[in-house]
Amino acid sequence: MRCKNIIIAIIFISILFTSCDSKNSEITEKSNNKYLSTYSGGYTIEILGYSSDNDAEAYALHENGNAKWMWIKNDGYGNAKIMSEKSGIWTAEEGNIKITIQGNTGPIVEEYVLKNGKFVNTLSEDRYLQRTK
Repeated sequence: MRCKNIIIAIIFISILFTSCDSKNSEITEKSNNKYLSTYSGGYTIEILGYSSDNDAEAYALHENGNAKWMWIKNDGYGNAKIMSEKSGIWTAEEGNIKITIQGNTGPIVEEYVLKNGKFVNTLSEDRYLQRTK
């Protein structure tokens, strides 16, 4: 489990600094939003009662409002491989994150609210965001 977290953290750091640039940013008005800065970073998407060392679903949320969703799989040798990724945007308010990703058939919107120190999905409380270290 520790190896999985380290691999995911390394992937997030590289993705945050290379792929979430500002060129497709229509989000200039959001640059003054302190919550984008406060909540930006890498998150794994966790589901209560489900644990896997082989794969992970994750978000990279950049403070400029760009977002990236990823499906990451362990290749069996301790290396992480991004199996799928989608780009989008995200917004934030106090205690609230809203992520819109361009899926294969259109936009996918997920909202998370802060409950007991965790961002919990508004449609399924078993689904929550866990910040990567």
